Formats: sequence, structure tokens, C-alpha cells
Amino acid sequence: MKKWLFILFSCCVLIGCQQERVEEVEKEPYAFYEHNKKPREIYLQEGELTKEISYTVLNQHCWNADLSQCSSELKELPSRDIFGHQQEPKFQPNTMVTIMASANEDITLSEEEQLPYPTTIEAFQIVDETLVPVTTLQGNELTLPNEAGVYTYVFKITFDEHYKGIAFYSWRVRVEE
Repeated sequence: MKKWLFILFSCCVLIGCQQERVEEVEKEPYAFYEHNKKPREIYLQEGELTKEISYTVLNQHCWNADLSQCSSELKELPSRDIFGHQQEPKFQPNTMVTIMASANEDITLSEEEQLPYPTTIEAFQIVDETLVPVTTLQGNELTLPNEAGVYTYVFKITFDEHYKGIAFYSWRVRVEE
């Protein structure tokens, strides 16, 4: 029994006294484009933070280090049923709303895993089954029409910083006096 303990102790000492160090394995870099995450939620808000917000519906998105590989046009116009049974938010004519991106998921993710924020926003209104560029968009602030009615918008959001991509969101609103 003493021989076995001596042999076991000798092996432990010899193994522990090796000249070669164990190489540390490098952590693979985070492969953002392989995860194909959905982009940040986009919502519209009128005035102060205490006012009610209105979320958009994501139509399509693409992440690619080469932004030219992402479609810069919406594949198909959003159908009416994309909004489900949601009631359109109601706004007064000529109301200015701010287009914002959610930040909820940033709390738990590392910096490299965080979704990018939009760099450019383009707005289109659907008129007679055609996308018409909106001229009342200044930066991320959109002025709603001055005539009552239900309006459907499509927002083209471009992400062109650390991670690159394009996303299209739809939003339907009721303007009434």
C-alpha cells in the first residue's frame, strides 16, 4: 500500500513540475452576422417620455458586413393583416412624433453583442399600393398629415456603423380631430 501511495505521490509531483505551460485557448470572437438577430424594436412617441408610445411591425431585415448585399427595397408592401387586431394609435393633425429605437436588451449583453442603433431613417407612405417618400421627416421626427384618415407608413432603417444592416418597419396611424 505504501508503494502505491509513493508512486501516486511521485506522479503528481512530476506532472505538477512540467516545464511547459498549458496554452490558454483564445475565446472565439463574437460572430454577430451568424446570429441573424432581429434588429431593435422601433417605436414612435409624441412629446414627453410620459406620453403613450406606439410600436411598429418589423417587415424584413438583413445584416451583412457588406451593406450592398442587403436589399434596399421592400420586397412586398405590408398587408393589412400584418397589424393583427391592433387598434391604430390616434393623433391630432400635424402632430410631430419621434422615431426611437428600444434599448432594453443592452443591460444584459456585452458591448460586442449589443444591437446597433439606426444611423439613417427614411419614411414612406403607402398611397395607392405605392411607396411615396415622406417629405415631413426631419432627422428622426415625423410630422403627421393635416387631414383626417388612416395612414400606413414604412420606415427604412439603415445601420451603418460597427455592424451593418437594413430593416423595414410598418406603422399605421389614425389622424383625427
